[in-house]
Amino acid sequence: MFLAFVSLGNYLESLMKVKAGEAVKRLKELQPKTVKVIRGVDEVEVPLEDLVVGDVVVVKAGDIIAVDGVVLLVSQSLCLNQVIEAP
Repeated sequence: MFLAFVSLGNYLESLMKVKAGEAVKRLKELQPKTVKVIRGVDEVEVPLEDLVVGDVVVVKAGDIIAVDGVVLLVSQSLCLNQVIEAP
């Protein structure tokens, strides 16, 4: 009986690990692949991997905020869904 409970526990643990891994993959798919940044005087769209510390990211209405940072200027109100990346 004891072995049955241990086996069931191991099975449930492995099942939860798989589901957690799938959930992380789905969350990563929600993240935008590119962001708009200001380089010089131009607004340029760059891959997320090319962001460097100090870049100014432009977020327009309907965009998802792709990275953590400091808000420099707000010309419209931010929706909480944009901040926490909820669909």
